[in-house]
Amino acid sequence: MLCVNPQLAAELDYDRDVLHGYINQNLLRLNICQEIAVTIMFNAIAQGEGAVFFLDSPGGSSKTFVYKVLLTLVRRDGHVTIGVASSSIVALLLEGGQIAHSIFKIPIALGKDSMCLIPVQSDSVELLREAKSIIWDEAPTQHRHCAEAVDRTLRDIMWHPNLPFGGKVVVFGGDFQQCPPVVSRGSRAAIVSAALSRSVLWR
Repeated sequence: MLCVNPQLAAELDYDRDVLHGYINQNLLRLNICQEIAVTIMFNAIAQGEGAVFFLDSPGGSSKTFVYKVLLTLVRRDGHVTIGVASSSIVALLLEGGQIAHSIFKIPIALGKDSMCLIPVQSDSVELLREAKSIIWDEAPTQHRHCAEAVDRTLRDIMWHPNLPFGGKVVVFGGDFQQCPPVVSRGSRAAIVSAALSRSVLWR
């Protein structure tokens, strides 16, 4: 069946043989901790019950490699997964990666009740509905209202108002010891309050 949604078509156009080859070459390169993390997250995606994870480790500890393996495992099985980052440079490191503000249409002026500016009858909505999972790198550098706006929007798009992110599996990643969210003229308390770990989504 011809897919007329270019965003969705791009996500479904990966060569399965290439994906299988990547997994065969790299799955055994995971260390024990990475293997456990990938197994837990991939099982949650396969079960389709929704979950939220945070992959916490310092820069240079191969988080990107873990993301790539997880993205490839999902795409190998013919499913849609979305890889995003908080900056364009890091997004380029993910296969098919995009900037979070771009794909989710996160508003620049954010509040505690903000929603993403995605038209209901758009290609982006169809892509998000089809996605089994979302991987979001550099999450701690964003104000928690960004993640909360995406959460509210996905609950609405997926018609699951009581499930975090509408029942999607979402993997946040990053290092809380690096750059915190920018709060204009914010005090130390305001910056701490803006952290993802202070969000209602955090467990």
